[in-house]
Amino acid sequence: MNEDLKKGNAGTDMKYSMEAIREQLYRAMKQETDLNIDKLQKKPVKGKYDFKHLCKVHEAIYNGVYDMGGKLRTKDAPEGEVAMGAIPFKYSDCENIEGDAKKILDYMNGVKGSEMPWAESALRCYGESRPHTVEWATLSFDERVNVFSDCMASLWKVHPFQMGNTRTMIMFFSDFAKAHGFGIDNSLLLDNEKYVRNCLSVASVDLTFNGCISKNAKLLRDIIKDGMERWKEQDKNREQGGKRGYGMKYYKEETQKLAYLGSNDSDKKYDDKTEMQFEF
Repeated sequence: MNEDLKKGNAGTDMKYSMEAIREQLYRAMKQETDLNIDKLQKKPVKGKYDFKHLCKVHEAIYNGVYDMGGKLRTKDAPEGEVAMGAIPFKYSDCENIEGDAKKILDYMNGVKGSEMPWAESALRCYGESRPHTVEWATLSFDERVNVFSDCMASLWKVHPFQMGNTRTMIMFFSDFAKAHGFGIDNSLLLDNEKYVRNCLSVASVDLTFNGCISKNAKLLRDIIKDGMERWKEQDKNREQGGKRGYGMKYYKEETQKLAYLGSNDSDKKYDDKTEMQFEF
């Protein structure tokens, strides 16, 4: 008889076996979605950058991998984010997903009468203001970085899909940038997506609470700014098909340095397995 069974450790063995299977499944799905993303780099999904377009991008990323590609969450996501520690954090409820996302997308697309999707009081903490109708071509580089980052964080917080929200936002927003006369090196974001995910969570909370909570909100803007600056230097790469793989990974270790606000576990580490429940 197996020694672990004699000792009553069968449950422990089963736990480790399930974790191993889950890890293998996770990596296999990620490899397949990476291939789909490479295809999207060369042939983006066409659309009007509205809610339907967003869903099509998600569907394309998970084509042949996941039968929920392009379909919205049907269950409310668990509350809390690793990067936020004890600070309350909640995605949009299922019944509000499309409406919440549409507000942000309308603002991004310059729809007259659309409302800013974040709290003005949060912007005042930054000493900033926002136009009620966005005209991307009229914004300075720094203004464009800030508005673009804030829209991305706000739409990510809606969390429309069961999994793949971060990758979908990266692809959708990078295509949006190109379509509006500027660009962003999305390989930088994709190669550092766990860092980007944490930055999105802390930035989205800063934009929805009535006041500044985190010094970390600027971290998303920093990597977006770097991506936009790198885009200007990537003409040669784009002419060769926009192949991924040239993104620098100097953000990788920064993921561990985020201040887990509201938590006493300031040394708490970000764990891939934490993310697997709802994201990759």
